[in-house]
Amino acid sequence: MNDYASGFHALAEMIQKKAHPCPFIKGQVVGPITFLSAITGNHGKALIHDDIMKDAILKGLAMKGVWQAKEIEKTGKIPIIFFDEPYLSDFGSAFVPLERTKVIEMLNEVIHILKQKTGARAGIHCCGNTDWSMLLDTEADIVSIDAYGFGEHFMLYPNEITKFLNRGGVVAWGLVPTAEYRASVTLNEIRKKFRMCIENLASKGLNTNILLRQSLITPSCGAGLMREADATTVHNLTSELSADFTSAGSILEEWAQT
Repeated sequence: MNDYASGFHALAEMIQKKAHPCPFIKGQVVGPITFLSAITGNHGKALIHDDIMKDAILKGLAMKGVWQAKEIEKTGKIPIIFFDEPYLSDFGSAFVPLERTKVIEMLNEVIHILKQKTGARAGIHCCGNTDWSMLLDTEADIVSIDAYGFGEHFMLYPNEITKFLNRGGVVAWGLVPTAEYRASVTLNEIRKKFRMCIENLASKGLNTNILLRQSLITPSCGAGLMREADATTVHNLTSELSADFTSAGSILEEWAQT
């Protein structure tokens, strides 16, 4: 059973052995657009162009999310399952000939199955730049961005961000760099970057209190390829920056009660 996803099983065992005050645990699954675009069928074309395989894989990836969520629920925690979509960083280019509506439909399908079968919250993560209005228009509870590298691009969508927040959505600001990590990065540097993002959106009419309440502070992407000492620094910086803004409260407190 533990031959696959050994890190996930280790996490679940750790949660059960050691009490932790956070009621949430994050899991992740490769996103359907990224998976379907990376795998070719017998016809030599990406499976995203094969309607039969696309339907099967959408449901299969959704059920992987369902399995993770149910395993997390066994530990007494509330699952947040992310679908990771690095492929969408090329959306709009000749390399990604996909319609916006089709992307939204596929993401909504896996999200709908996950939320229909579990009590999980659903997130989408893209570690590059993309059409953020597209992801904000999905049914995701959380949209996760690399704010360290691409925050200025995200802020080009104030109307879509407002609509997303008004329906209860949460922005996960990936402010602590991982792929771009350097030993000289400081808490003050990333604090200034976050304040710049908030002030920019406030200047475009967004309510600062609502924005802060519906924000999470995260690393910009995964830390699995980093040296252990650097990954520890990244997570310590994330925790410290997050603590700076807890006075605004968090929608997660509300989620934990529902």
